[in-house]
Amino acid sequence: QPSAAAISVVAVDAKEGMAQSAAASVVLQLEAEARARREGQGFAMRAAELRANASALSRRMEQKALAAGAKAAKAKARELVDAMLQVEAEAERAEVEAATLRARVKAEVREAGDLMSVAGDGLKVVGHSVAVTPSEALKV
Repeated sequence: QPSAAAISVVAVDAKEGMAQSAAASVVLQLEAEARARREGQGFAMRAAELRANASALSRRMEQKALAAGAKAAKAKARELVDAMLQVEAEAERAEVEAATLRARVKAEVREAGDLMSVAGDGLKVVGHSVAVTPSEALKV
């Protein structure tokens, strides 16, 4: 049978083994906790980086949208100005044409009056004293 001293040594060895095992377990847990903390910090840094990138992207998209809106507004304004200039040019052409037609009508009325006068003078010369007004002459 083992002696009390031998049992005592075995018991001490067993306690030391359990203590070493417990210490090793604590070390492993502390290492795992440190690893998890480092990973958490890495994730937090990556999340901050992604938020910063998202904010920068959002600002760029907003600026692009504003620029596109301004470009579209400028194009529409140019289109409206061009249309207005075209309408003004057409109105000017119509005014010129109307003035030309008024002048032509005035000249034709003057010519018709002159012709009526000549015709009236001719009738008087021939001995017929018939008075013919311009409106009567136009009815013929």
